[in-house]
Amino acid sequence: MNSKQSLRDRLLAQGEPPREKLVRYQEETQTMLADLERRLTLEKWYMTAVWIFAVLFATVCLLVIGFRGRTSPEMSILALCFVLLISGGVEVVKHFVNRSRVELLKELKGLELQVRQLDERLSNLPK
Repeated sequence: MNSKQSLRDRLLAQGEPPREKLVRYQEETQTMLADLERRLTLEKWYMTAVWIFAVLFATVCLLVIGFRGRTSPEMSILALCFVLLISGGVEVVKHFVNRSRVELLKELKGLELQVRQLDERLSNLPK
């Protein structure tokens, strides 16, 4: 009977969130969010470079083709310009979606951490 009682107490103790689990969870969350922020910054630089390249390439191509006056062989260059502009626009939209996702994840993780802290405080109160 005594071994069953101690086993029951050990199993119940595993279900309660100890302070160490909360601290470890908070550290892991902060590390994950810092990594996401770093990736988002790199993605921002990449998106900016792709968009600037696409716009400058399209502008130069359109100016050169406009000054030359011939259009038949340059149609493939114009098609490439528009493909680059579309891919640059996709990168911009992708960056804004990822930025919104990271901001939402930060808010959710903050709320989850507050709930865990409240749960720990409530479990430490005398009954």
